[in-house]
Amino acid sequence: MFDNANNHLNVFAYWVDQGKLAAGEYPGNQLSFRPSTTIATIVNSVSGIFKAKFRDKNTPSYKIGNLMDCGISCFIDLTEPGERPDYRRYLHSERRRRSLKSEYFRFPITDRGIPDISYMKDILDLIDSQIESNRPVYIHCFRGLGRTGTVVGCYLVRHGLTGEEALDEIMNLRSGVAGSFRASPET
Repeated sequence: MFDNANNHLNVFAYWVDQGKLAAGEYPGNQLSFRPSTTIATIVNSVSGIFKAKFRDKNTPSYKIGNLMDCGISCFIDLTEPGERPDYRRYLHSERRRRSLKSEYFRFPITDRGIPDISYMKDILDLIDSQIESNRPVYIHCFRGLGRTGTVVGCYLVRHGLTGEEALDEIMNLRSGVAGSFRASPET
């Protein structure tokens, strides 16, 4: 069903449906004022840096630019306002640098929360409409695990997989990305 021979865009993101839908972690700044979040961020970043072998691959400009270079033109942010530093200035800068168009949508979901059915349908409808309009989508939350995994799982089920198959597919798709040792979805 899905062609994912080389499913990694970078060490922080993966293709769900090659050239159409990608998922991963927040592409902006990761650090937080909460000690537990900062420690988890450092562990995840060290894992990613080790895999990428270069420090500059963990910057917002690099991650967003890399996603755009892979064809991504629509960013769907599942974080809540104020949860992470806003990355849209990097998005606009990288878009201008490449003379590309991009779109940004926010569908906030509480961390470790589950959206209601109609809200999830709205997210999936947007993903499908963007893909139908040849605008590849990148969907993310903070770590790309819980909220992102939930949306990816629902997308896979909408497009023909069973729930069990979707969970197995998510584990397969995330294999090798930073933080892949953690379960997704978490919720």
